[in-house]
Amino acid sequence: MDNTSNTTNQTSELIPVSNSKVSNVFLANTKEYGKQFMFDGKDETCWSSEQGNKNINIQVCFEKNTSIKYCEIISQGGYCPKVYFILKFMK
Repeated sequence: MDNTSNTTNQTSELIPVSNSKVSNVFLANTKEYGKQFMFDGKDETCWSSEQGNKNINIQVCFEKNTSIKYCEIISQGGYCPKVYFILKFMK
């Protein structure tokens, strides 16, 4: 992912994630679908949740204190094309 937002065209800083937790992993197969693949920067890998689970939780800790203005999440949606979700945080 680059350091620019698709919606604002402003440069933003990507803060490395120091720790993360997820509610579940597809078939409990952490070697192929574990949380470590959420932030590895590779399109070929991904974290995957248990199929059919609609209550998914992702918790991340950043390497330094930061204020988050927005967060982009890329979802593969199974075998569908990627969809972008943008979460906006209000002050």
